Amino acid sequence: MTNLLEFREWMRNFYSKFSLYINAAIKFVTMFVITMLINHNIGFMSRLKSPVVALLLAMISSFLPANVMAVFAVGLILVHLYSVSIELTAVLLVLFLIILLIYYRFSPKYAYALLLTPVAFALKVPFLIPLILGLTATPITMIPACLGGIVFYFLKNISAGSSTLLRVEDENATQAYLYIIENTIKSSQMYLTIATVMLTILLVYLIRRMSTDHSWTIAIVTGTLFEALVFLIGDFVLDISENVIVVIIGAVVSILIAFALQFFVFNVDYTRTEYVQFEDDEYYYYVKAVPKMSIAKREKEVKRINPQRREREEKKKAKTTDSL
Repeated sequence: MTNLLEFREWMRNFYSKFSLYINAAIKFVTMFVITMLINHNIGFMSRLKSPVVALLLAMISSFLPANVMAVFAVGLILVHLYSVSIELTAVLLVLFLIILLIYYRFSPKYAYALLLTPVAFALKVPFLIPLILGLTATPITMIPACLGGIVFYFLKNISAGSSTLLRVEDENATQAYLYIIENTIKSSQMYLTIATVMLTILLVYLIRRMSTDHSWTIAIVTGTLFEALVFLIGDFVLDISENVIVVIIGAVVSILIAFALQFFVFNVDYTRTEYVQFEDDEYYYYVKAVPKMSIAKREKEVKRINPQRREREEKKKAKTTDSL
């Protein structure tokens, strides 16, 4: 355990020294992954599917605020769709404008929730983002997370109908676009997922805010089980085709990452909990104090060697030897 705590302190010190570069690297990786996923799923314009484009966008985004990354991602999606259908691009432009307006109005500080929710869904770990948001943020993050889920399902349906879009004739184009939009609006899986995300964020937030011992651990386990059960029940009730093995693997990966986050952010020692009571003119206060788990810094012992003193000691040893 001591080695883990030392590693945590080293990681914290390392981040505090190089936070500027680490944050830029995180933005770079995030934007690169988002760009590659967009190009893979709806890469209608071949010129933009090159990894060089993804690298350039990622490099530019690493020096800009996270909100700008959302605008870049929306722009890339619209450019891909424009090469296939102006009508569908116009519809999605209106949708994205509504999403961005809602996002910037209520939760402009949580751009990563909006960006990473579709990424987590695409990587088959939909449990992860609600857990992290519930542990580290406030319930207002339900808005960007849900908006990100809506974007994912729109892009999923466009990707599923990509072959039809590429070969559809002009007279049947409108019918094909309406089919994609109607398919998304009537998607019971989308509504189930959005409701699950909202409830999980709220549930995890409420539990981890409790003064109960091991509240973070209880919140992580409860949130993961709740999400897994909802997805599995939805599979049977709403006839949603979900691979049970994929759901279980996603839950395990999410819970491991959540526990790693707990170790770095909220690692406390409940064995040394103290209860304090005091009062003022108007209130009595009952305070529960739980110390953070930490280790004392190792003191370095520095031994100074004085050449003159060392020479005197050697002469003294030599005289003692001669006298013997």
